[in-house]
Amino acid sequence: KHLDRWLPAKNRWLEWGTRRAPALFRRKTFPELYEVEEKLLSVDMAAKDVRPRVTFDDRRLHHNHSIWCFVPWHRLQGVRNRSIRKQARYVDENRRGELPSREHLELDSRRFSIKYLLGVMNSAAAQDFLRSHRRSNIHLYPDDWKELPVPDVPPAAQRPLVRLVDDVLAAKDADPDADVTAQENEIDRLVHALYGLPDAE
Repeated sequence: KHLDRWLPAKNRWLEWGTRRAPALFRRKTFPELYEVEEKLLSVDMAAKDVRPRVTFDDRRLHHNHSIWCFVPWHRLQGVRNRSIRKQARYVDENRRGELPSREHLELDSRRFSIKYLLGVMNSAAAQDFLRSHRRSNIHLYPDDWKELPVPDVPPAAQRPLVRLVDDVLAAKDADPDADVTAQENEIDRLVHALYGLPDAE
């Protein structure tokens, strides 16, 4: 509930770095996931929610299991653990045939600005896709997000969207209640064009 679109609405405090936390956590995660320079955060979204709620984080925020983070593969370069090995493996990690190559994923992820991804994920096009492709009307799962096709365009084509996202982030940072409707409408228009869809209404 403290995670708003674009930026966190409020920060709370977690016990971390003590004798108990995270050492005694039942299902520990790995610290590098939180310590990256930039990541995106999202929450479970009920069917009644109108728009996706994806947030930009460059403050190395930690969170509990109720929030999911999206980290570009190249930001985890060299991090090796069991959790990551379930998704992808380096060439020297005894790769199973069906798992993708970490080297390939890291290279691919460098092609996309994280703010470009934020604009796409918070767009009306993403909302429409998730509404029609999610597995549940009650929950939105990380695997639902993984199915979202991202327009694969060069950096020059990403820049107009990134500039708009920067405008939204600056406005929301200055005033969390700032009206960014005009920028969001323009983001929707650009994202629809990147997907080759007609203009958003």
